[in-house]
Amino acid sequence: EVAYSRLLQTFLRAYVFEVRNISEGKLGVDAQAALGLSKRQVDYMFGERLENIVNMLKKMLVKIEVLLLVREPTVDPIGRAGILANIILEMGPSMKQVYGPYMASYNKTREMFEEAEKQIE
Repeated sequence: EVAYSRLLQTFLRAYVFEVRNISEGKLGVDAQAALGLSKRQVDYMFGERLENIVNMLKKMLVKIEVLLLVREPTVDPIGRAGILANIILEMGPSMKQVYGPYMASYNKTREMFEEAEKQIE
């Protein structure tokens, strides 16, 4: 989860924020036109659903931080793996709520990318 969260944060900083800036015209109209996606499309692809995933991951990382910081064996009979499993089970409803809409939008997002690719070829 830590590695996934870091990767997602890097993706947001290195790619998503740049694409959002381009779609908003902050890097000029030529860049905006070359993008092949409208601001509305970019917001759909990289908007609230992606931010919800990041926020959920942050909450999960807070819960598992103790496991990351304390490397000594736990006194809990279920062990470190059991503690982690309980955290993931506890987060299950949040994961379903956050990833469900994200996955439901996948096909439409993919179609938008394919259409934009055709426009810029």
